[in-house]
Amino acid sequence: MMRSLLSVVGLIFIVANAACGSSARSTLASDGGGADRGSGGLGGSGGAANPAGGATSPTGGAISAAGGDSSQTAGTTIPTGGTVDAGEAGSSASRGGSSSAGGSTGGGGSATDAGATPGPDATALFAPDVPPPTSVVKATPPSLNFAEVNVGQVSPALDVTVTNTGPLVLITPTITGAGFSITGTTCGTAPVASCTVSVQFAPVVQGVASGDLTVAPGIAISLSGTGVQASWTIVPSTIPATLLVNQSAPITVTVTATSLTGVSCVPSGVDLTADKLNTTCGATSAADTTCVYAFTFKSATAGDKSDSIACSLLGQSRTVQVTPTVVAPASLVLSPPSGSFSAEVNLASVPIIFNLVNAGGSASGTLSAPVLAGANPDQFAITDNKCLVPLAALSSCPITVVFKPTADGTKTATLTVTDATPGATPASATLSGVVALSGPMLTITGATDLGVVVAGSAGTPTSYTITNSGQTASDPLTVAPEDSQLAIGSDLCMGTSLAPSKTCTFSLTFAPTSLGIVTTLVDVFSGGMVLASHQIRGSASPAPYAAITMGPTALDFGSIGVGMVGATKTFTVINVGNATTGALSVVKYDDTSSVGGASQYRLTTTCSAALAPSLSCQVVVTFSPMIRGSAVATIAVGDGTISTPTRTVTGTAL
Repeated sequence: MMRSLLSVVGLIFIVANAACGSSARSTLASDGGGADRGSGGLGGSGGAANPAGGATSPTGGAISAAGGDSSQTAGTTIPTGGTVDAGEAGSSASRGGSSSAGGSTGGGGSATDAGATPGPDATALFAPDVPPPTSVVKATPPSLNFAEVNVGQVSPALDVTVTNTGPLVLITPTITGAGFSITGTTCGTAPVASCTVSVQFAPVVQGVASGDLTVAPGIAISLSGTGVQASWTIVPSTIPATLLVNQSAPITVTVTATSLTGVSCVPSGVDLTADKLNTTCGATSAADTTCVYAFTFKSATAGDKSDSIACSLLGQSRTVQVTPTVVAPASLVLSPPSGSFSAEVNLASVPIIFNLVNAGGSASGTLSAPVLAGANPDQFAITDNKCLVPLAALSSCPITVVFKPTADGTKTATLTVTDATPGATPASATLSGVVALSGPMLTITGATDLGVVVAGSAGTPTSYTITNSGQTASDPLTVAPEDSQLAIGSDLCMGTSLAPSKTCTFSLTFAPTSLGIVTTLVDVFSGGMVLASHQIRGSASPAPYAAITMGPTALDFGSIGVGMVGATKTFTVINVGNATTGALSVVKYDDTSSVGGASQYRLTTTCSAALAPSLSCQVVVTFSPMIRGSAVATIAVGDGTISTPTRTVTGTAL
């Protein structure tokens, strides 16, 4: 209690002394100490004054308001303009002895034996000069790791948070390191207490990359990442090897990659177009790894095509070659292209056969059933249809039509067959029928098929008969084939007015000028109208020839003993021509290197008669030597008019 009282008294004294400008020294001694002889200070109970004084300097020393027991940590110097600590500062002597040198002196002077020199202004004790506080800038996290990022791609942004305590300072972030960039910041252009900086990594090369994000002097966030070369693939759909002219074919390209950002597939070539409706690339999300580009191939011309699809991603390119062969489609025609009928009411006319011919370069698609349409389809009837399956190129099938009028007058209709192939043109023929009530009724009888004739030559003349089964005579007749490859020979009908139930004859010769099948009509005109027609068919073929082959090229019987019979071996002879050979014969004769060699072989054969095209016969050879040594012979087959193949047989007699 006493120490506290003395301390307070001393404090008041010092303040008063300083205010009056006194130079007297005031020292407050602790319990057991005495006042300095020159200070006039108050001593503790029973203590002697400390010669050193232990003075407190009003210019800088701190006064302890505690005033009690001495503190071993006391003596903290308060610099000019510093603050007063109410519990720890201040000078005091240790218990039971002389006061110490007074603790640490302030900036206003030091304690000496003569006492402390008073400061110039006691007000500094309560209003010290405090240094300005400093700014503290912190950033979190201390580092950013972008892991692996595909070359040419951009990573997601990572954020750094910057805090600014104390007086606010302007945060101006800067960045170093290839591939790293600041993509956004809220730090702005004025000091703020907290802001963020967004950083992205976009590697341009493979490998590890590093850098720094500096937000304030001495404060940097380390940056790291690895550029990797991402792999990606394209898988095209099956591309048809052959297509028809104007046939559309869908083609897709499936792209697979770790990231589809920036993917592109574009067509090259006049036959390829993009199918945007079925393309999914470009509508994918960032998480998708697969998308599809769709295209359509369609060519207006035949031939080998060379189109392509070029895809690019991540600075790389892939190419899909689109190289189908485009062929001309089936070309269906009905031959003859028109048919003229004549019949009495409620009676059927003579039938006309219309051949559906595929003159194109490829087979047709599925064929529709023949359709009768036009003005009077009910006056005609299809009595037979052999066109039931797709028609191969350069082939034909027959459709038979009759006219069955139910009323007087001229009747017309069309006959149509449709190919199901997209873009194919239907084949059609026009039909006309004349109803004969009391006029002449002419018919033609005779062969329809004139057989096969070698192109460039003339076939055998074929006779035909015209009969008038009507009730009146005809006008003068004219016979006219519709195809120039039919030639009229003898013609007893020309200019004849054919009476009822009478007949006349004419002959036709088929003289084809080119290979293929010819289907046409021969018409009989009377009074400027066709009163009868007859179907004619013929085939033109190459000149006939016979040709034979013989295999194998040689037979080797090895070595056997004299008098022994070796194994049999066989030559096969085939007629590879288109005509039958003459009667064949087989001969053997010595090879020039082996006199008597032919006699060492026995022959049996089925090649002794004429051989039709594509048929074969055999020559069986047996080695039966009677003379020691090498035996070489030649076997020949022929009919005396064709090229004769020869083959060699060899063996050795031991």
